[in-house]
Amino acid sequence: MGDMDFIVNTEYGAVKGKMDNESVCFLGVPYGKAPTGNLRFKRAVPCDKWEDVLDCTYKRAVSPQHDLKKGETMTEDCLYMNIWSPKADNKKRPVLFYMHGGSFVTGSPNEEGINGAKLAKSLDIVIVSVSFRLGVLGFLDFTFLGDEFEANCGLTDAVEALKWVNRNIEFFGGDPDNVTISGQSSGASMAVALNCVEEAYPYFHKTYSLSAGPVLMVNQSQYVKTARYYLEFMGIKDKEELFNLSAEHLVSKQREFARAAKLGAGAFTIDIDGKVMKAQPIPAAVEGITCNKPIYLSTTREEMSFLFIKPLAKALDVDDLTEVGVSQETEENKVLIGDLYKKIYKRRALPVQYSDMIFRMGNVWFAEAQSKNAPVWLGRFDYSSPFMTFIKLYAFHSVDLSFIFANYNKDLSRAVFAFSPFKITAKKITAVMQKNLKDFMTTGKMDWEQASEKSFPAMCWSKKSKVEQCMPPELVKAYGRTAFRHRSFTGDAIKL
Repeated sequence: MGDMDFIVNTEYGAVKGKMDNESVCFLGVPYGKAPTGNLRFKRAVPCDKWEDVLDCTYKRAVSPQHDLKKGETMTEDCLYMNIWSPKADNKKRPVLFYMHGGSFVTGSPNEEGINGAKLAKSLDIVIVSVSFRLGVLGFLDFTFLGDEFEANCGLTDAVEALKWVNRNIEFFGGDPDNVTISGQSSGASMAVALNCVEEAYPYFHKTYSLSAGPVLMVNQSQYVKTARYYLEFMGIKDKEELFNLSAEHLVSKQREFARAAKLGAGAFTIDIDGKVMKAQPIPAAVEGITCNKPIYLSTTREEMSFLFIKPLAKALDVDDLTEVGVSQETEENKVLIGDLYKKIYKRRALPVQYSDMIFRMGNVWFAEAQSKNAPVWLGRFDYSSPFMTFIKLYAFHSVDLSFIFANYNKDLSRAVFAFSPFKITAKKITAVMQKNLKDFMTTGKMDWEQASEKSFPAMCWSKKSKVEQCMPPELVKAYGRTAFRHRSFTGDAIKL
């Protein structure tokens, strides 16, 4: 075809792609109608058909957000996906359906660090990276204002995208009967949540989660308080204003609102609304109402190390989130657990403790409960480049993406590998992690012991990867006596 263009026919119309690092790439493929007007706070509906060939060789706009990256544009018309395939043919390759992170308020499938071209080519898979509504537009619950509003719009955007993939991915060389949902941080939380959304079950077959927060979801009664406070904070008097104000205005003060609400990065999240999400992931697993499909849950060793570097802590805004959890514990538990961390991790005690509180402990408990319903494996990314060790960030939140996607010189990776001869070590770790991902997508199995109610073995990725308990058993036992565990298993994990 001329100029290296590629034409694929979908159920909605033809799309034109281009070559990207030896993969065929289709940017900005629509899956939902623009959620504007009376659709602003409604769940996504399928996109309209088009007649001419749609040019999908350039990036589309992303959901309105307060922290837009250079080169991005934003608009409510954001329900698009990027697709990478080794070749748009009739071969049925495993499909990776990826949801970006960003605390439900920022982020984009267009970020260079998660460009899927290299990964698609290396593993001979199809990668779909999806854009969805964020912040006020996607993750606040205004249903108390009337039937014009629905909860979890951002999450149901992902459900609609999965339906589109089911109907169309074969045209791009993918197998609709072998879809692995994945994501990092808030995107991983969405992947875990989809294991509790019955409507989504027919459209995915495995879950590959990177740094999910399965306890960072909120019951509707609590979330309504947040939504009401948002209206008060913004001076919005009625629902008519919510529809008439610009999207840019609605998201313009999200960070200030989150701080005023003393929730920080926890201000916008998934809502247990009783319809889309019927229960928190851990209680849902205990009750046996999750799907019974293989799941991999991974964290990084020092997810929260940036808390101790002031500029990063301020930018990522998780102080309030950690304070909410700690404030509800007894002094006895605080001292007992704090002393254990100091004994085990010494100078790295606090970064690991906060990482366990926000991410790892919730994943361990979800694995404990879900292991009765489906096969569950755990992972932990431990590798720290010499530079990251020097500045005491270690294996921090999102560093594993550089290895999985092998985009070593993009976005965050430039800092991760600064001043270090990383290439040989990084490529070795990448090769093993990518092979593990491909095996999981193909077979639904990992080559180490599954998690169970009493054992939490994890593959710990580093120069010399090894399998060990995801957390020291004495710490897991200590958390067993906390209010944190009680809230997590009863579905009341965050108090607003």
